[in-house]
Amino acid sequence: MLTASSPAKTQTERIKIIRPSGMTLGQLHTLIEYEPTIRTPLETVASDFAEVLGEQVVLTRGAEVVEKAPPVKRDVLGEWLTSSGGGGGGGGILTQLPASQRFTTAPDAAPLVLLSGSFNPLHEGHRQLLEAARKMVAWDARGGFEISVLNADKGAISEGELHQRLRQFAGYRPVTLTRAPLFTDKAKILPGRVFVIGVDTMLRLVDARYYGGNETKMREALEEIERCGCRFLVAGRKDPRAPNQNDAPFLTRDDVSIPLGLESLFGSIPERLFRVDLRSTDLREAFTRS
Repeated sequence: MLTASSPAKTQTERIKIIRPSGMTLGQLHTLIEYEPTIRTPLETVASDFAEVLGEQVVLTRGAEVVEKAPPVKRDVLGEWLTSSGGGGGGGGILTQLPASQRFTTAPDAAPLVLLSGSFNPLHEGHRQLLEAARKMVAWDARGGFEISVLNADKGAISEGELHQRLRQFAGYRPVTLTRAPLFTDKAKILPGRVFVIGVDTMLRLVDARYYGGNETKMREALEEIERCGCRFLVAGRKDPRAPNQNDAPFLTRDDVSIPLGLESLFGSIPERLFRVDLRSTDLREAFTRS
């Protein structure tokens, strides 16, 4: 089973709540909408906690003590988009939490199972795919979405457009924002994650043409993803190379030639668990025609 960073186990690693007194760790996790691990800076947890409660908080972890007052209302997304590092303690990531729609840079707020895409728009196929993949990893695995604000082909997403896309996820699942258009970049800032992809994306990942025709570079890129503890779960799709999509054959992970020794990097989502022949492109075209 693939797992993210392990939650803190020992007493010296566990967060303790000094103020407000009487608050339990379970209540803390519910309020901030993620479970901090030893990777999460205590300062980030305290800031998130103070923001949600609107009062001063004091947390300890071992000998470390952090006291935080509620932050002044600010445009967290705007600041992240304009900052050079893109999110400080989150290593360049920013996660919108589903219930509160609050943003946090906590690395562990990014779910274990991530479906990457532009989600323009989010549709039922995306939802069903994420649920199928999440349950394959573990019955209680946290699932969510990832959007790179930098697209390798289309450039940067504007702040206005990003706000519009983020509204689609309200009350549903977390969305992690990155500046990582390539999976090698995503793996470095989101180690240990399971990335959910379609077979069309897999075809590009194992095609040397997308690496300047250099097979060595392709292997190095895939090996780097593996070293980061990341894996892919691949959903079948109609062959994107077919000129007529209505008659296109349905391809799965097993129809793709994988570089020797890297087979375990790619898992398969069976067709019986997920098949939806729906694309965001089709929805956009239908909307344009209407």
